[in-house]
Amino acid sequence: MDLAGFIDTFRDSIAQRVVESYPPLYRPSEQTVQLPTLLRRPLGAQADAIRGAALSLGAHQGTTVVGEMGTGKTFIAASAAHAAGFRRVLVLCPPHLVRKWKREVEETVPGARGAIVTSITDLERLRLLPRSGPLFAVMSRERAKLSFRWQPAVNERWAVAGGRLVRDEETGDPFRIPCCPACGEQVLDKEGVPLSLGDLSRRRRVCDVCNSPLWQADTAPPPPPPPLPARRLREAPDAGLLRPLRRRRGA
Repeated sequence: MDLAGFIDTFRDSIAQRVVESYPPLYRPSEQTVQLPTLLRRPLGAQADAIRGAALSLGAHQGTTVVGEMGTGKTFIAASAAHAAGFRRVLVLCPPHLVRKWKREVEETVPGARGAIVTSITDLERLRLLPRSGPLFAVMSRERAKLSFRWQPAVNERWAVAGGRLVRDEETGDPFRIPCCPACGEQVLDKEGVPLSLGDLSRRRRVCDVCNSPLWQADTAPPPPPPPLPARRLREAPDAGLLRPLRRRRGA
């Protein structure tokens, strides 16, 4: 008897044993869990999958959604996070699914915003967003595990013109300008526009004159708690979603 025949012959006993060993948290016939308002209507068994996943998210630290391609795992996961009451969610997924996650979140959860982030700095900038609705920060899993902390590496000097300090037009105070630590020239972009420390903090740049790097690794010990992506939001996210698993046929 092969495996398929064995399962077909003893399927009732196998099913009973599985239920006894792993009692289900959600039974569609016994529980009436109300789904929140969604922008798209769940199809077929998706509604029960959302209810079950939402119950699991409320009871456990981790929940796994398993299904074949095309079953709507992204839709189920986003809807379940919303149904569980999570307002700030960090999503880690493969690079080719980042934009799909953002699109599906905004097409599924009412009032939700999907933000694609590529660095810890991007997550820090999310602090400035108003808390008007659910926020899903979507990050490539490859981005999340690569790179390191860095900071601008420049010297600063007073802005001077004609032998006199240049003052800010609004405050009237003198100000400093970032300069290349190698050649001493003022830091400019490719169009010749002066760059500020804020500009240099957003992405790694090199001097337009001598091509020296204008950044360096941040070797200072991180303040507790460690600067994990999840902790770079104003508060820790309510949930973290990994890309749902896909069950392969015959597996």
